[in-house]
Amino acid sequence: MDHKKSEKSEEKKRWAEELRGIAYLAISLLLFASLITYSPDDPSLNSVSTSPGIKNLTGLLGAYTSDILFSLFGGAAYLFPLALSIMGWKRLKGEKRTSVAGRSIGFVLLLLSLPAFLHLHLERISVSIKGGIPAGGLLGNMITSALTSCCAFFGAHVITLTLVIISALLTTGITPSKLISSAGFKMNRPFLWVRNTLL
Repeated sequence: MDHKKSEKSEEKKRWAEELRGIAYLAISLLLFASLITYSPDDPSLNSVSTSPGIKNLTGLLGAYTSDILFSLFGGAAYLFPLALSIMGWKRLKGEKRTSVAGRSIGFVLLLLSLPAFLHLHLERISVSIKGGIPAGGLLGNMITSALTSCCAFFGAHVITLTLVIISALLTTGITPSKLISSAGFKMNRPFLWVRNTLL
């Protein structure tokens, strides 16, 4: 009896996780659509639109959302739909969640370091079909100003690049040793093929 109850409980949990996964995927799709169809002509919190219609594919909500995300994070705004789609896919597949705290810290760190990195290397980028925005957004501008004032331009480059790499490794859960060994194996494959085929 207890065994049947536990099976039903597990089935309900699995069902709830799958529904959550579908919801995450739907939100990520809407968010991506709002970002890719962003237009500076649409109404937003910091501008008044003179255009007769809204060009954003997801309507007024999408126009406001994309403007807020691009204004704050710049090109790094695309991390949000990417993260949601990965979370949704993993829940649909039933993968066990591991090291949630580490990955959450990594994602937050990536949200802080990537805008600064983009701001240092690019002035403006085209992030949608309709228009370009400041590469790192307001956040990237603030962090870059703070870093360059205390560590100069070269120091800011080194710090932001290091933080982007560390945060990406934390978010994905890939260890540096695995990454190096995987890259080394792929680079050695042509040499192995030559050795095995010709020698």
